[in-house]
Amino acid sequence: NPEQSGSTLYVSINAVRSLSILLAPFIPFSADKIWKQISLEGNIHEQNWESIGTILLKPGHKLGDIEPIFKKVDNDKIKEQVIKLNNR
Repeated sequence: NPEQSGSTLYVSINAVRSLSILLAPFIPFSADKIWKQISLEGNIHEQNWESIGTILLKPGHKLGDIEPIFKKVDNDKIKEQVIKLNNR
Protein backbone atom coordinates (compact mmCIF):
# COMPACT_ATOMS: atom_id res chain seq x y z
CA ASN A 1 0.00 0.00 0.00
CA PRO A 2 1.78 3.18 -1.17
CA GLU A 3 -0.05 5.46 1.29
CA GLN A 4 0.98 3.34 4.26
CA SER A 5 4.55 3.01 3.02
CA GLY A 6 4.97 6.78 3.21
CA SER A 7 3.78 6.80 6.81
CA THR A 8 6.05 3.89 7.66
CA LEU A 9 9.09 5.64 6.20
CA TYR A 10 8.16 8.88 7.98
CA VAL A 11 7.96 7.20 11.38
CA SER A 12 11.07 5.11 10.66
CA ILE A 13 13.30 8.06 9.79
CA ASN A 14 12.20 9.81 12.98
CA ALA A 15 13.06 6.62 14.89
CA VAL A 16 16.50 6.58 13.24
CA ARG A 17 17.00 10.18 14.37
CA SER A 18 16.14 9.25 17.95
CA LEU A 19 18.34 6.14 17.88
CA SER A 20 21.30 8.11 16.57
CA ILE A 21 21.04 10.44 19.58
CA LEU A 22 20.79 7.47 21.95
CA LEU A 23 23.77 5.73 20.34
CA ALA A 24 26.01 8.81 20.20
CA PRO A 25 27.67 8.23 23.60
CA PHE A 26 28.48 4.61 22.71
CA ILE A 27 29.38 4.76 19.01
CA PRO A 28 29.99 8.48 18.44
CA PHE A 29 31.51 8.31 14.96
CA SER A 30 28.85 5.95 13.63
CA ALA A 31 26.04 8.01 15.16
CA ASP A 32 27.52 11.12 13.55
CA LYS A 33 27.54 9.37 10.15
CA ILE A 34 23.86 8.48 10.58
CA TRP A 35 23.07 12.07 11.60
CA LYS A 36 24.73 13.41 8.46
CA GLN A 37 23.17 10.82 6.17
CA ILE A 38 19.67 11.81 7.24
CA SER A 39 20.62 15.47 6.66
CA LEU A 40 20.10 16.83 10.14
CA GLU A 41 21.47 20.18 11.22
CA GLY A 42 23.66 20.80 14.22
CA ASN A 43 25.99 18.55 16.13
CA ILE A 44 24.55 15.21 17.22
CA HIS A 45 26.52 15.42 20.46
CA GLU A 46 24.73 18.63 21.41
CA GLN A 47 21.19 17.32 20.96
CA ASN A 48 18.64 17.37 23.74
CA TRP A 49 17.82 13.90 25.02
CA GLU A 50 14.31 15.08 25.86
CA SER A 51 13.59 15.50 22.14
CA ILE A 52 14.03 11.78 21.49
CA GLY A 53 10.33 10.98 21.85
CA THR A 54 9.25 13.86 19.63
CA ILE A 55 8.73 13.53 15.90
CA LEU A 56 10.72 16.50 14.62
CA LEU A 57 11.35 15.67 10.98
CA LYS A 58 8.64 16.94 8.69
CA PRO A 59 7.11 15.11 5.73
CA GLY A 60 9.22 15.64 2.64
CA HIS A 61 12.52 15.82 4.56
CA LYS A 62 15.32 15.16 2.08
CA LEU A 63 17.93 12.59 3.01
CA GLY A 64 21.62 12.93 2.23
CA ASP A 65 23.79 10.35 0.52
CA ILE A 66 23.16 7.00 2.18
CA GLU A 67 26.15 4.70 2.61
CA PRO A 68 26.81 1.67 4.80
CA ILE A 69 27.76 2.72 8.33
CA PHE A 70 29.78 -0.41 9.07
CA LYS A 71 32.07 -2.49 6.88
CA LYS A 72 31.14 -6.10 6.27
CA VAL A 73 33.51 -8.42 8.09
CA ASP A 74 34.53 -11.48 6.11
CA ASN A 75 33.79 -14.82 7.81
CA ASP A 76 37.41 -15.92 7.36
CA LYS A 77 38.56 -12.83 9.24
CA ILE A 78 36.16 -13.67 12.08
CA LYS A 79 37.46 -17.23 12.28
CA GLU A 80 41.03 -15.93 12.31
CA GLN A 81 40.26 -13.63 15.24
CA VAL A 82 38.45 -16.39 17.15
CA ILE A 83 41.50 -18.63 16.79
CA LYS A 84 43.76 -15.84 18.06
CA LEU A 85 41.51 -15.28 21.06
CA ASN A 86 41.32 -18.99 21.86
CA ASN A 87 45.12 -19.26 21.80
CA ARG A 88 45.60 -16.65 24.50
